[in-house]
Amino acid sequence: MGLTATAVKVIREQVAARAARKDALAAEKRTAGTTDPSKLTAELLREELKLRRERGETIDVPLRSNKPVLLAALVRARAAAPDVPRPAAAPAAAAAGGGGEALIAPTDGVEKLVGQRVEAVWEDKDGSTDWFPATIVAHWPTTSEHDRLLMHFDDGMDEIITLPDDTVRLTGEAVVARCKCARCAVRPEAEDGGCTLPLPQPARPRRRS
Repeated sequence: MGLTATAVKVIREQVAARAARKDALAAEKRTAGTTDPSKLTAELLREELKLRRERGETIDVPLRSNKPVLLAALVRARAAAPDVPRPAAAPAAAAAGGGGEALIAPTDGVEKLVGQRVEAVWEDKDGSTDWFPATIVAHWPTTSEHDRLLMHFDDGMDEIITLPDDTVRLTGEAVVARCKCARCAVRPEAEDGGCTLPLPQPARPRRRS
């Protein structure tokens, strides 16, 4: 199987996994609504704020903000409009592969996160958000308080994060030795369908806005 065929196979598997995770997230959203906002996860806070924005309310914070910012925004929104929008009906049972523990710095070193499979929130230009699968592919020490981690989404996009970050969560999958995202799968140095981890640090690592 050539590299191009391998990349196509990987992408198809990712699409199927993403659909399963969206179903699981939809089932979880059914518990939102009139629940005390302080008891909602960051993603459920985002979901209600998104629904309020869609029905015409002014939500003045980015949906990718951290949990305290989202919580404050939702408290203000509920004070102004107590009628809580309800999410669409979800499947009766959650699909396998739902998200798990929020990403924090481990006590035995941030570098231990390289190879971890995660899910991260991504906000599109229209303000919609969802969880997308990714892999921690590199750890870059810095002189500041927070080291940087490079994350490759399965579709080949990347993002630099620092910890703690409640928009990234562990999936509970086994640690991987290679990144098999759509981009790494077709790189010249790829072996067994992916690039060996950790990836080297470029001269000027970029951060997406």
